[in-house]
Amino acid sequence: MATAVRSIGSAVRPGHLTGASLVACVLAGVSAAAGWRWASVVLWLSGRILDGLDGALARHRNTTSDLGGYLDMLGDTIGYAAVLLGVAATAGQRA
Repeated sequence: MATAVRSIGSAVRPGHLTGASLVACVLAGVSAAAGWRWASVVLWLSGRILDGLDGALARHRNTTSDLGGYLDMLGDTIGYAAVLLGVAATAGQRA
């Protein structure tokens, strides 16, 4: 993880990674609802990787904050809900 964090450019902020993680997870939910299973899995995994990098980047750059932690947690919650709703939307179609 440390090598990945060091390779991230200085223009990229932890909040950017948090936002990208949220977008990837919401798109994973939309993809799941559309029945695109593999796209959904790839997007969800991408979101999880980005989520792991945002906090590590903030700690590496010594820019952690309560607001950043809150926004990260909020993004995680919305992302998880989107994926679950997307999967649930196709559950009736498979039966």
